[in-house]
Amino acid sequence: MFPISILRTAWIGVALFAAGWVWELVRFWGVQPDYADRFLILVAAGWLAWQAWPEITARPAQPSALGLPAVLAGALIFPVGWFLFVQVGPRIILTWWGYTATLLMAVGVLAATRGWSAVRRLAFPLLFLAMAPQLPGRLYSPLQKLLQTLTTQLSAAGLSACGLSVVREGYVLRLPSGDLGVIEACSGVRSITALTAMTLFLSYLRGLRLCRGTAALALAIPVIILVNASRIIATGLLQEWVDRSAILGWKHEALGFAAVFLGLGLVAGITGVLRPKSLPVAPPPPAELPAEIQRRGLLVAILGCLLLGLALTAAATAMPSLTNTVDASGETIDKLSTTVVSKTPDGDRIQWTAGPNLPIPEETTKELEYTHGVNRVYKDPLGNDVIVFAFHWTSATAVKGYHHPDVCLPGRGWKVTSQSVEPVTTPGGRTVPVTYREFRRDDADLSVAYWTQEGRRIWTDRDEVEAFSFLYPFRWVGERLKPRRADDVDDRLVFWCYRGQYFTGGKTRLLGFVGGLADEVYRVCPWADPADSAKSR
Repeated sequence: MFPISILRTAWIGVALFAAGWVWELVRFWGVQPDYADRFLILVAAGWLAWQAWPEITARPAQPSALGLPAVLAGALIFPVGWFLFVQVGPRIILTWWGYTATLLMAVGVLAATRGWSAVRRLAFPLLFLAMAPQLPGRLYSPLQKLLQTLTTQLSAAGLSACGLSVVREGYVLRLPSGDLGVIEACSGVRSITALTAMTLFLSYLRGLRLCRGTAALALAIPVIILVNASRIIATGLLQEWVDRSAILGWKHEALGFAAVFLGLGLVAGITGVLRPKSLPVAPPPPAELPAEIQRRGLLVAILGCLLLGLALTAAATAMPSLTNTVDASGETIDKLSTTVVSKTPDGDRIQWTAGPNLPIPEETTKELEYTHGVNRVYKDPLGNDVIVFAFHWTSATAVKGYHHPDVCLPGRGWKVTSQSVEPVTTPGGRTVPVTYREFRRDDADLSVAYWTQEGRRIWTDRDEVEAFSFLYPFRWVGERLKPRRADDVDDRLVFWCYRGQYFTGGKTRLLGFVGGLADEVYRVCPWADPADSAKSR
């Protein structure tokens, strides 16, 4: 028999690592509270494991020394991911890192104490936990776009079948009563992951084997998509037949909950139909259990691996920060002046003046979770106006995600007609590489100039692409391992400048304004001034 005290200590060690992983999830859910319901997945997996444990302990143990390498690997991998978590905050890839490391340790301890048959018995609860983290961006973004496209297409067809005049432009449905946008939150990607988890859970409870379970999953996915499209159709009909107030606030949330419960009922029906007539009965345990092999040394080695991992995790927690950040109450972009001075190619000065700050759309605020944000309209003496959005994240808050006009505008039906990166020279003599885009939708034109920077470093096109990579958090930390000046910080700034409806002077005048705005940004945020960035590298 394994010594009970050592065995219990080993499982306590695994539980501590699992608690660390759960804390990573909780921190991530704090950034994206829409995913907090995935806590139920943790509860469901724990309940399934609890139900299976008496059957596992009733069978003879067949310890395997091959469990030791899995425990060692998990114990060494976890502290690295924890160090990154402490440094950069909650990121999707780090929740997967923590899950993988914890899974290796749990499987290793199971195999080394009870045998691989116990691992097979708990395979579903252990793998079911993988439904708790959000999908990595490389998978999540394409899935979101696919579902957004399918939902928009099906919704347009459904509303047309109801006799409404519908024009689809990207992810926007133009109805006689106004536009109806199928935003990311309404794409179905969140409901499809939740309902997929429910389908897997019910399939397991109802004894569906691999073929029947796969069939249930295959049938559930299109049903879920149709249910979500039905929600959009119902929203459009309410907007058209009642008014827009019928789909706002709690009424919008109620439609979402109704769609989820409808989806739950349908997947429950699918798994019920596919349920086998008689469930397989597990064979009873042997009447006399053979004596278990004495493997005290193996268990001591496992305990040593876990203690080493815990010590490294504690050291990673205590290490000082690799990054600097600006005091959130100090030099931030919400202190931008309401006056911006730009220059024409001929050297003439133009003064742009902004009115009071405008509210930032709730959807944008929820999606970006910035620390400080500004939305203003600047006008010049000729009446030209530029709509400015400026956002600032401190490294302490961890950027929730990356977003820019190239992502959102095409989804609203705008098509790119011109794109370039322009080296804008500011009145103060700085050079800022600004991304410039021209869009067209129907007979309307739209121009936008924007740039992103972390600390003093302004992003390139390559940075824009890599921001969507699941490896981005690790590159982010790698950058901060390089020698840096003591006064360098890593806060992120993003600026979007949209040409207003009434605008003369075209691209040259818009980029001139951007140059003046950049000088004003670096006046109030000197820590972001790229003028001497070469000295800090």
